[in-house]
Amino acid sequence: MVSSYLGTPLHSTCGTDDTSQSRYADALSAAGYAVDSQVVSYDAPLSVEEIVGGVFSAMSPSQLPPPEARPAFTERVREAVVPHGPVREQVRVRILTGTR
Repeated sequence: MVSSYLGTPLHSTCGTDDTSQSRYADALSAAGYAVDSQVVSYDAPLSVEEIVGGVFSAMSPSQLPPPEARPAFTERVREAVVPHGPVREQVRVRILTGTR
């Protein structure tokens, strides 16, 4: 749905992919830090408004629908999501730290 709205395929990972995380760890290590990585996983319910908020927060300002079009966008998401029951997000947070 977002791909069709933007007219472009989605592919950004916001630095959370394994390649980016490895690059960050290497940079910390090269800067003299001892690197540690931990993962916290949990399951969370998402409302339609939270889904839309997450989508909007990942879009650049130039990609956001104008304010008057946002309710219709939210309704399209609602129509796509609600028939499939409650949406639960499986969240995996990787914490990368460096200490000296």
